Order: sequence, then structure tokens, then C-alpha cells
Amino acid sequence: MQIGLPLGWASAVTVDSQPTPEGRLRGVRGASTVVGDLVSVSGARLISAALSVVTVIITTRILVPRQYAVIGYVTVVAGLMFNLTSGWTATAVARYGREELEQTGVMNRTSWNRLLATVPQIVLFTAVIVLVKLSGGLPGEMSWTFVGVAIASGLLLILSEHVVTLLEAAGRMRFTAVALTSRQVIATGALVLVLASGHGHSPLVVLAVTLIALSLVIVVMAARVWRVALWPPSFDRQLMRRMLVFSLPMVIFAVSQYVIQSVDIVILRALGTRTQTGVYTVAYQGYMVLQQIPTTITIVLTPLFVSLGTARQGATIARYVSSFTAQLTFLTAALASLAIPFLGLAASVVFGARFTAAGRPLALLFVALVLYAAESFLAPILVLHERTRAIATISALAAVINIAADLLFVGPLHMGV
Repeated sequence: MQIGLPLGWASAVTVDSQPTPEGRLRGVRGASTVVGDLVSVSGARLISAALSVVTVIITTRILVPRQYAVIGYVTVVAGLMFNLTSGWTATAVARYGREELEQTGVMNRTSWNRLLATVPQIVLFTAVIVLVKLSGGLPGEMSWTFVGVAIASGLLLILSEHVVTLLEAAGRMRFTAVALTSRQVIATGALVLVLASGHGHSPLVVLAVTLIALSLVIVVMAARVWRVALWPPSFDRQLMRRMLVFSLPMVIFAVSQYVIQSVDIVILRALGTRTQTGVYTVAYQGYMVLQQIPTTITIVLTPLFVSLGTARQGATIARYVSSFTAQLTFLTAALASLAIPFLGLAASVVFGARFTAAGRPLALLFVALVLYAAESFLAPILVLHERTRAIATISALAAVINIAADLLFVGPLHMGV
């Protein structure tokens, strides 16, 4: 099956219109390890996904749905902080960090340019959240303690994602996979101890366990790229301009992604009940865990495609677009269709009787999962050719549809979760 190539692709393909012998790819960073990278990252994400499910199971035994809703509120605030201050520049690190690495052997300029652009936004976001809390704009359950935890969670998410992106741009996929799996192992083990102790059954304890595990892994990962990307500081105005031009449309993308991920919880909280909010939070967390699997393709192939582009190997990428994307999408759809009929039973068994209702929204989210997978398979092509405006436009449209549908179904039609 042939798939139309994105606009601007023709110029890349004409660089090397003949099939590329495998021998010519041996000098391309990541080409010889791509299969191992995909297997290791996918395997690590599957393990992490399984451990995340175990974590959710344990947490639903520790907290009741109303308490679990607090976890959802903290996640919403932390996610907003990450997306608005840092998430919109993440793709630029993968794109230009790999390019800088190919040209100079380090990524310091890309790394510090991004940090320079992020810090003022973090300060502004923190001030806004404090003002919203003072004005009574946050749910009553969000005490000052939980506001502080949400801000701390956002900061750690920013640091973790920055270091992870640098590691991935450097091609250290297997180390990253091991590190992120270790974080999940630490968090899961700590929650098991909390459950076994019979004490400290509160949202604050659950959140503290997650923050501690994440902090430990950040330190280990940062040490691995310290000399390659973090020290000494280095800045480049010309590169900064390229990164900003590339990233500005991603502001819309980041906001749209936040809206898509969070608006359901917000509208359920406003027009539904706390129990509905807690049930849906569990379902959506399960969906987000499964999202990590197709994301593996984007993580591994984005820096590889940059290296292939630098090595003028356009035909190799063209074969991926024309052959593998359709096959991978079909396989994902087939697997999802087989799983959907059993999600209700799975929710009851996995999450417990109190969260049985999570199976219904999760079934619909599986349809979204197939579409997300198709997006992940094609995203490296758009990133390589800097088609961020197209990505932003599509994401904004999706967010508008999400808001309108939520208001209609949860509001006038009273369909709830």
C-alpha cells in the first residue's frame, strides 16, 4: 500500500532516489541499533505499563473514589504546568539536539537554550496558580499543601522530561528504558509497603511516593548526560531562533493536548459528581499508560530520521512511510478490537468493584488509542520536515471537538461518564 508523502518531502527523497544499500547506513547514528532500541524501549514501556496498572490497583485499594479525585486534580495542575512552560519545546530538543550532536558531538546549546526559554514561564505559572488559589478558583479539596505538591510535581516532570529527551536525542535508548522502568519499580514497591502497613492511606502519601521515586531517577539520568548536554552552559542565538520558530506552533499543540487530557475531568467535576470524576480518572490513566507503547516509535525514529537526513538517506525514510505505517496502524486496530469486549470485566477484576464503571469510558478510549498510534507512526516525518504548523492545527481542532462534545454529552444530554 502506498501512502502520500507530506508536503516538502519530495526534496528530501530526490537526494537519494535509489534504494540505499545497508552498508551505507552503518555510519548513521542509531541505524544499526534501531531494532534493539525499539525492542528495549517497547519492552521497558510494557513493563512500566504493567507496573502502572499494579500501582493503580494498589492506589484504588488505598483510596476511595473521592480521595482518588484529588490525585486527578494534582495531575491536572502539574500537567498544565509542564505543557505550558516546557512541553511545547520538547520536540525541538529531539530535532535540534540530535542535529547538534551530529555536527559538534555535544548538545549543550540546544539544552541550555531550552532551559533559558523555560525558566521565566515557570515563575509566571507558579504566580498564576497562587493567585487562582487565593481567589478560590481551585476545588476545595486542593489545599495549600496539595497546591505545593502539584507545583513540585510539575517541576519534576519538566526536569525529568528534559533529561529523558536529551538521552533519547543522544541515542541512549536502552539506558533511558532501564531508568524509567526503575522509577516505576521504586514507586510500586513503596506503595506496596504503604498498603501493607495499614497507615498513611491518603492522597498525600501516594503523591509523595511518586515524587521521591521520580527525583531519584532524575539524578541518575542527569549524571549520564552531564558532560554531553548539561555542563558547561552554552547558548546560541541563531539556534535559539530556529528552535523558537519550530516550537511556537507547538504551544498550540501543548495547550490542545492538555485540554484533551484534562477537560473531561474538569467538566465531570463541574457538571457531574466526584465519584464520576474518580472513575473516569482511573479509566483515563489506563489509557495514558497504553499510549506509551506506540509512542516508542516516535521516540526511536525521530532522532534516527534526523541522522538519516543529515546523511542524505531520504529513500530509507520514504520506504518506511510507504510500507510500514499502514501495516502498523492495521495491526494496532486489530489488537484494540479484540480487547474492547473484555474491558468491562478487566476493569472489575483489576481495579475492584468500586471502579467497575471505568470499563465503559475505557472502551471508547481504545478507539482514540488506535488514532493516537497512527499519529505516532507518522509524527517523526512531520518533525523531520519541521511541519509543526500542521501538527498544531490538527491538535487545536481535536481540542475544540473534545470540549464541545463533553459539554453536550455531560451537560444537556446527561450521559455522564
